[in-house]
Amino acid sequence: MYQEQRIEAILKLLNQRGQVSIKEIMQKFDISRDTARRDIIETVETGRAIRTHGGIIPAKQTFPVLDFFERQKDSNPNRALLAKRAADLIKTNAVYFIDVSTILLEMTKQIRTKCRIYTHALDNATILSGQTEVALTLLGGDFDHKNRFFYSQESLEIIDNIKFDIAMIGGASLEADGIYFKEPENAKIKQHIVKNAHQVVLVAENRKFFKQSNFRGAQYADIDILITDQPLNKQQRSLFPVETQIIEVLSD
Repeated sequence: MYQEQRIEAILKLLNQRGQVSIKEIMQKFDISRDTARRDIIETVETGRAIRTHGGIIPAKQTFPVLDFFERQKDSNPNRALLAKRAADLIKTNAVYFIDVSTILLEMTKQIRTKCRIYTHALDNATILSGQTEVALTLLGGDFDHKNRFFYSQESLEIIDNIKFDIAMIGGASLEADGIYFKEPENAKIKQHIVKNAHQVVLVAENRKFFKQSNFRGAQYADIDILITDQPLNKQQRSLFPVETQIIEVLSD
């Protein structure tokens, strides 16, 4: 059977079952893991499926936007891989902003470099407070208990007077016209951050393309580097400027 025929068959299975694993593809078509992986990549390129850990699901399926503690309970095996790749960007004596994000929280646990970090995330600050090489500033204000960040007008004024070497941000959803967040205050912080950074790094799982939120904090033109956990399909890649570096951290 040619690859094109297998892809059509895979899409039919997907519509029937709601998800298909790489093992199921191997068994159904009697093909190797490498061939099944290539078939998955080509199926995703059709725009009708997205990759998950170990398989694919229909692109029409959406994921709920969770609160911070709910996201921490979500056992996504790619989180550690993304955090490690983001940590590789931390350089000596640079000035960073680190967003409230479960992935970026994992990243902060790996920082052992002398640098200066600003964050509005309580949990980031708690981890970094024990890392004596880091000069830490927690941007304060009113505290969002569900989503673990502070916000104030004073913090926006502080941000506007700093030029960050790198701003590392997350996002609740990656939509056709930009990067969205659940809370207007959080989105407002990102609007100021992206204007005051030499380089903006977006760290986001591919499934964020299939979520919806309410408040836009950044546009794709603001993003210099995307670190994600699946290959982008053509439609997703077209959202970003051609000069945006795409780093795909793929699990085995």
